[in-house]
Amino acid sequence: MQNEEKLSAENIQQKKPKWLRKLEEESWQAELIISGIAIFGSLQLPHYINELVDFSITFFQAENYLLIYMFFIYLFCASTFLIVCFVTHFILRAIWIGMLGLNYIFPKGINYETDQYSPIFLEKLKQRFPNNHEDIIRLEKACSAMFGVATSVLMILIAININILILVGLKTILGLFLPSKILTFLGIALLVILTSFSIVIYFLNLKRFHDNEKIQYWYFKTGQAFNKINYNILYYPVTRITYLFVTNSSIKKFTFATFGLFFAISIIAFSQMINSNLPLMSTPTTLVEQFSRTDRMKTNHYESNLDGSQKLLSAVIPSEKINDNLLKVFVPVFFNEGIMMDSLCGEWQKDEKLNNDKNLLKRRMHWLNCAHQYHQFYVNDNLYTSELMRFDHPNQGENGVLTYLPTEKFKLGKNILRIEKVKKDGSVYRTIRIPFWF
Repeated sequence: MQNEEKLSAENIQQKKPKWLRKLEEESWQAELIISGIAIFGSLQLPHYINELVDFSITFFQAENYLLIYMFFIYLFCASTFLIVCFVTHFILRAIWIGMLGLNYIFPKGINYETDQYSPIFLEKLKQRFPNNHEDIIRLEKACSAMFGVATSVLMILIAININILILVGLKTILGLFLPSKILTFLGIALLVILTSFSIVIYFLNLKRFHDNEKIQYWYFKTGQAFNKINYNILYYPVTRITYLFVTNSSIKKFTFATFGLFFAISIIAFSQMINSNLPLMSTPTTLVEQFSRTDRMKTNHYESNLDGSQKLLSAVIPSEKINDNLLKVFVPVFFNEGIMMDSLCGEWQKDEKLNNDKNLLKRRMHWLNCAHQYHQFYVNDNLYTSELMRFDHPNQGENGVLTYLPTEKFKLGKNILRIEKVKKDGSVYRTIRIPFWF
């Protein structure tokens, strides 16, 4: 049976075009180039992911945080896995090239006729390390398989994130017409349907059903439909690569080991997210609570600590120690606060009788007047009414409002600046507290 399979594989290899066989033999060169580029790109990913997290927090509405949180879980795990996988691939491929070079220098392999060691030792050495080049072949297969698995996992994670973005879009559109309770019900129903699909597919592939033509027909149809939903535009390459690995027993162990490595890396990456910005997105209130504490100093509250590497997610003052006549306060106004401000002040309406320049000026004044109503400033529970100006902070160009509070009523020592963003009904949407010394 094994001889037949070997002959069949050789026949398939012979039927391949000459150019394809040549590409397969020299694929390691392309792998090294792609792997090197992938390593460089992957090392940049965590920084850009953090920037994307900050943008998402301030752009999307709080009710979408759960889906966005899932999106970044997969993205963060994918970046970590790619770094580990491509670095490992690059090292193994470099070792393989080194072994090829040594094989060229010493074509006969290890010299078992030397007098450097005893005949008994050399005989045992020959049994352990025969000159049959199997090590080079195994290492070459391992490198190619790892490259393929890494690419496959990357495409799967990209497909999952595309589905998440589609869900966010559908949820946003349906939210314009349906109440939140119905949206929640639809989400649960979709989850139940997909879970049921997975269970059905698993049972249809049990060995007891392998000879049942009808069941296998529906197994194929159901399985491919499920894959099309899961992998969307990447359905064909992901499905083909998956079956390529699963149906070839010679690399099954390596494939399972690589996927096991991926899950281990995912656990490590998830634990790292506990100490990153991502947990802020787990609940709508966590972001607010992080910048409303008075029992500790938050470095992002003070301009003296800013270096431009992180986006401002809360109000800032010059430093934790103030000794001037005026206290400078900048409060960022996020894109996702637009709905709150429109509810408070009403949406701006264009005046058709005015030209574009005058309409733009009126729109700016409408926004600034609304910002006055939306923000309330307190120091030690004393309310301050001061002029606001629209301002782009030099940290990362964050848009917001700038004001200066007189310090004559501040007390010597510790003071608490409290900024409240209020809703239309008078309730507080968000509270920011900044401790400082005067």
